Amino acid sequence: MFVILMIKTVCAWTSDGKRLGEFEKIHTDRQGRCAFHPMGDYLATTGWDRLWCLYDLDKRKCVLTQEGHSERVHSVAFHPDGSLIATGDLGGVGRVWDCRSGRAIMGLDSHVKGVLDIDFSPNGFVVATAGEDHSVKLWDIRKKRDHTLSAHLNTVTCVRFEPQKGDWFVSGSFDKCLKLWSYHNYVNCNELIGHESRISDVDVSPDGHFIVSCGHDQTWKLWSTDKYMFESRNAPLKSISDVVIKQEHVDDHSPIKSETPLLSSHDRTMIDVANNNNGNNNSASNTNTRVTMDIDNDGHKE
Repeated sequence: MFVILMIKTVCAWTSDGKRLGEFEKIHTDRQGRCAFHPMGDYLATTGWDRLWCLYDLDKRKCVLTQEGHSERVHSVAFHPDGSLIATGDLGGVGRVWDCRSGRAIMGLDSHVKGVLDIDFSPNGFVVATAGEDHSVKLWDIRKKRDHTLSAHLNTVTCVRFEPQKGDWFVSGSFDKCLKLWSYHNYVNCNELIGHESRISDVDVSPDGHFIVSCGHDQTWKLWSTDKYMFESRNAPLKSISDVVIKQEHVDDHSPIKSETPLLSSHDRTMIDVANNNNGNNNSASNTNTRVTMDIDNDGHKE
């Protein structure tokens, strides 16, 4: 199953394009992002109504609605064991919450502008946040302290940990650059240059060998973390806003080769998409188009 966020609607689909139905409507304003619980049983959504919600996937019903942000809530991520959830708002404030009780257990409050992305390290000890203030912040949730990286020359739109050991993480920005950082000493290890416009989102393959990025230049790019090479494809979209990699082992380092015909199933603007790791992953744009990326097979389906 995967889900697509539209303005105020969450809709579930099978990986072969069959519509399963809409979730209970809770948000009263535009939705931000969504994330699946690691066990695949729940879905979290954020909204500009300053709420985040937790849904039961089988019933497509909301089981928890939580207040606590004073600005529009945008980013969301689950702890690797599913016990915690992290959210970030457009006022620059992040929160870490207990998933069972909905209680906030830690504030992430030192960004001076919006938190556009958020991610947990694989060991669950650190939260990374990407900010409109050009910075990436690393928050130690055990010691309750943070470290700030002056990461980019413009808004940082995305941040993602390498999912195996978390030895490095990658950030992307409106400055058109991806940067790789050491988790151990916060040194900038490499810069990946190739996008001709703002970078929208980034993800890392489960084995850490690949990075995929997308941007306002109407392209997605696949990068080898071993050789820092990339394959670029033009996509017939006004802009690509979100991208995720299939959560299965990827052992073929050859470039993605094929593109297949357009599959269009929406008449409303899509905001975000997420997958519960039992089928193809998908990315979404702010147009009426769905984009599928499957590294194991032919690569890119639109």
